[in-house]
Amino acid sequence: MAVALFRVDASTQMGCGHVYRCLTLAQSLRGTGLRCHFVCREHAGHLGALITANGFELTLLPPSEVSLLASERQPYQQWLGASWQQDAQQTLAVVDELGIAAVELLVVDHYGLDARWQQLLRRRCRRILVLDDLADRPLDADWVLDQTFGRQAEDYRHCLRRSDAQVLAGAEYALLRPEFAQLRSQALARRQQPLAIPRLLLTLGGADPENHSATVLRSLAEAFRPQQLAVDLVIGASNPHVTELAGLVERLPLSVQLHVATSRMAELMVAADLAIGAAGTTSWERCVLGLPTLTLCLADNQRQVLANLAQCGAIAPLAIDALAEPKALKRAIEATLQQRHEMQSAAVAITDGLGVKRVLMALLSEPLRDGRALQIRFGTAADCKTLFDWQCAPPTRRFARHPEPPLWQQHQHWYQQKLLASDALLAFMTLDDEPVGMLRLDPVAGTDQHEISVLVSPNHYRLGIAQAGLKLLRRLYPECHLLATVLAGNAASHGLFQRLGYQPISPQQYQLLPQELIE
Repeated sequence: MAVALFRVDASTQMGCGHVYRCLTLAQSLRGTGLRCHFVCREHAGHLGALITANGFELTLLPPSEVSLLASERQPYQQWLGASWQQDAQQTLAVVDELGIAAVELLVVDHYGLDARWQQLLRRRCRRILVLDDLADRPLDADWVLDQTFGRQAEDYRHCLRRSDAQVLAGAEYALLRPEFAQLRSQALARRQQPLAIPRLLLTLGGADPENHSATVLRSLAEAFRPQQLAVDLVIGASNPHVTELAGLVERLPLSVQLHVATSRMAELMVAADLAIGAAGTTSWERCVLGLPTLTLCLADNQRQVLANLAQCGAIAPLAIDALAEPKALKRAIEATLQQRHEMQSAAVAITDGLGVKRVLMALLSEPLRDGRALQIRFGTAADCKTLFDWQCAPPTRRFARHPEPPLWQQHQHWYQQKLLASDALLAFMTLDDEPVGMLRLDPVAGTDQHEISVLVSPNHYRLGIAQAGLKLLRRLYPECHLLATVLAGNAASHGLFQRLGYQPISPQQYQLLPQELIE
């Protein structure tokens, strides 16, 4: 089995966000058939237990006994806990221990590593994906992923050491667990309901080394009576203040529930009316669910995120000094509740929670008969006319359920509805960025099934595009129970679905069970 190797760290100093987003990506890569192995240094708060609890292999690198050179005494090299040369040799040793000639995909999520480290690893890795937020150092990568809102690919041009490197930039690529996108419609519907007792979600990072959470709880207890505000406090497994916080929750005259290393973050965000949080990874989770947030900057790499979110009205900035001032904190909360609908609208426009799928679409391809690589991307408004032309072509109508071609206005309305549907997929197959076909997944009412539709551009028949596209779609959506309807006279499509392992359930229907049920 091909291997994806993750080099990522967590600690009480650097927090948990890097590991969390790598775990989200690893879950999806595992669904495509890759074996995922994590390499982390054994810092305090390294989250190794969380990685193995999610079913992934882990190698912990020992804390270094070698002092860093003066030239390496930068903050992020200190986070690495070793020289970059030592770290590279230790990581290469892990590859040797895995007993493989080459890693299929190396994922690097560490500010302390740059092109020098990556060039040493490249001799044993076919492709490299770097996760970054800084755009401040040389990178030797095939892909760079920066999920910062407002980030542009051009910001990395001075960093890239490979001319063909692809930059995946912006919050649309945010690596979020699938439940955030799945609960989006429910969250937005709930936010339209009138407020009773406001529910506040307080989450200030996995580690919160300065224990700002305790400061906020004390201020809230002084500013609000229990019947005026309900609070959910979320902290990470590496939080060193859990005992103190648990005691505060018991003693303070405030309605508070404490959640430690919860797996229910999406549900808590849906239930909340507003949040107090840092401008880190959870910013994108809150945006997907339209949760109005008083946002703090708790690290240097969060400053630009906070500024961009505030500029478009998606959050309300909150100074750290205000946490200890009950009256100022209360005013900020009341003002946010008054502006919650405007803030929600701005937040949901930033990201839809499908970033992991977009990243997989960039990483994955399927070879055609002529050797070219087919890829998939989500449909956009600009594709509307292209699809209309394909649908009106006589070869397309031959085996369509409705022989008559659509009218332009009908097609425009239908296309817009498909783009907006959160429970459906409208995607385009591409060759060298040129659209050559369409794939759709439409939910079957009252079931957990999705009906699949495939259409190939009349100018690109007989290249194996439909078969390659369906293979790619299965790798991207292994969790889906798929149905295909094929008319009686369409012998080519009957043969196609049979070759791909779809099982007949009627003379004109085939199904493919979710991957976990097949296994």
